[in-house]
Amino acid sequence: MMDLQTLMLAMEATASAAEKPIAVEVPGWGTVYVRGLTAADMDAQLDKEGASDEHRLAAGVCRIMCDEAGARNWNPNDEAQVALMARQPWTLLQKLTAAVGDGGPKG
Repeated sequence: MMDLQTLMLAMEATASAAEKPIAVEVPGWGTVYVRGLTAADMDAQLDKEGASDEHRLAAGVCRIMCDEAGARNWNPNDEAQVALMARQPWTLLQKLTAAVGDGGPKG
């Protein structure tokens, strides 16, 4: 069994890895970057969910979008940005979510 200090160090390394950008080639968009979600991101997403929120998925994709350095560049609370994301083909958004879900593109 791992002691608390060792576990906390391992968790720090995992948190840093989640913030590293992953390059994804998207047809028509070129190279875009995504990064993993943290528990805090998920809390924010759950707080956003409500009966009147029809773009939860699009807001979630906005949460993973970032620049090449890993800084988030889409605002999941900006209605115009979320609406634009909501109009995108699901097949393109799947490329982004899959890259985060499996740790990035292979090969």
